[in-house]
Amino acid sequence: MPCHFQSLIPTQMHAVSLPVPDPRADRVTPLRPSMDAADCAARRLCTIDAAVWKMPAVPSHDPPPLLEGKFSAVISQQNMNILGSFSSDLPGRRFYLREEVYGNGFTLFEDILMLFSEKVMYVISYTNSTCISLPLNMDLHPMEFPPKAQYLNQVYIGSALPGEGVLADVWTGTYSMIKGPYFITTTSTGCLPISGVFNVETIGNLVAAYVDLVYGIEDPNVFTPPSFCKKAN
Repeated sequence: MPCHFQSLIPTQMHAVSLPVPDPRADRVTPLRPSMDAADCAARRLCTIDAAVWKMPAVPSHDPPPLLEGKFSAVISQQNMNILGSFSSDLPGRRFYLREEVYGNGFTLFEDILMLFSEKVMYVISYTNSTCISLPLNMDLHPMEFPPKAQYLNQVYIGSALPGEGVLADVWTGTYSMIKGPYFITTTSTGCLPISGVFNVETIGNLVAAYVDLVYGIEDPNVFTPPSFCKKAN
């Protein structure tokens, strides 16, 4: 469901008839209105209407059911930078990451498969043909909004000039696994993720950005653990 936002639309404004000088007298004679006062007031044509703004409707926040793309993330407390790609299957409750992790003196290449229905997470190394199976102790899919997310504001990423920016919605709230408020930015149309700022209890501050997003899943096999994961502990 697209993120829909109702634009701010002021009511139309009309000018008041102003008095003009009478060349035949020293006094000022106002122009005679073309309709009586009651009709004029009823039609709101002889007064300046106050600029009455419509309050914006809260946009929906339903991310695409199937989505792929690239991401970058920074975990400040651990001095870690992460680059990678992801595949998201919301209806099937599955999420797959292929990431490169750069830290102090180390580089790590790994794949992570989260199967929420089975409550299991696999940390996979195709280079070494190794697999670690871990309990998945979280219910929130990475592409889902936390419960009770609140709409905060609408902004342009870049410029508001045509073709020079992206209209985006900003959301905030609190969640049990997150210290303090989080901030999530999505496109106004399509609810595509743009960025997220979180203070996660287990890892610290996390800032993520998403690019090159594509609808659908190119290879559904990414959600199937490799054969060597059957021996995973």
